[in-house]
Amino acid sequence: MFVALRQSRGSAAITALIVMTMLAIVGTAAAVLSSTEGAIAAGYRDGIAAQYLAEAGALWAITQLKKENSVVITNIQTTGEYKAVSSTKNSGATTGNYQISIANPDFPQDKGSRTITSVGVISVSKAARTVGLLTIGGSGTGGIYKNAVYSGSDIVVEGQGVITGNAAAAGSIAGSHAISGSSSPHSQEPMPSFGIIDYMNKPQINPIISNLETVTLRAAKYYTDKDFSVGGTIDNVTSEPVIIYAKGNVTINNGAKCRGPITIVTSGTVTVNQHESTSLTLVALGSHDSQVTAGTVLNGRIIAKGRVIVNGMVSHGFQVVAWKNHR
Repeated sequence: MFVALRQSRGSAAITALIVMTMLAIVGTAAAVLSSTEGAIAAGYRDGIAAQYLAEAGALWAITQLKKENSVVITNIQTTGEYKAVSSTKNSGATTGNYQISIANPDFPQDKGSRTITSVGVISVSKAARTVGLLTIGGSGTGGIYKNAVYSGSDIVVEGQGVITGNAAAAGSIAGSHAISGSSSPHSQEPMPSFGIIDYMNKPQINPIISNLETVTLRAAKYYTDKDFSVGGTIDNVTSEPVIIYAKGNVTINNGAKCRGPITIVTSGTVTVNQHESTSLTLVALGSHDSQVTAGTVLNGRIIAKGRVIVNGMVSHGFQVVAWKNHR
């Protein structure tokens, strides 16, 4: 009987030991799992926080370019790049900052493009996210090109006309109350120089681009010795701004669209009836009136030797053409 009792007690002790071991294993596994889940959650939290910081930095950089921050512009013009680190943002576990680079990819030339790189970094975990942008136009081009409208004569803003951006003229400016940027009458600036002889041997472009038609541009310069009328799409697939030189007058009709940076130069005048481009520059070297008709929206700029009459909207600003997120 004593032997049986000892055996029973021994079996119970072994069973208890096995159960305790299994509970210890389960407890350890649960603790490890809980720790892993916590680490994953913290990593996800830090990644989101870093992304927010990177995007905040990119928006800060865009703002500096829009308002033409003199320190930023001077650095870019002299060295090709501006760099900055923000003050500490957030608090607690997601404390961090953003690191900014604003660069001219064509330095020492300046074609108006800017690359913005913003890195958001969390101080404790060192989690980092990067936002990259490519911008075209607006700030940094300087001179006559900083204007939404420039006239070597007079500017007349009438009817429903609006200029979103700067306006300057060698003569007078009528309707300056409808100009959101600076208004600079009696401000003579040299007109851009485009020698027609440099374009006459370049690829010929169809002088009439009709509605629903798409013309793909694969060279840097094009020419037509006729009037140039655009009612369809002009697609710049190069990595450079494209210049189209028209010997005759230029008309931008309803339905016209431009993809990529495009400059249209005319020996005559320009008439804008409708346009939706984000990076179109119109240069009119003729002495007669150029005009933006009622109901028209031109996202770009007009530089004209003659008088410019604005009945629609001309909006020249800072355009973001690419946005990429990187881990």
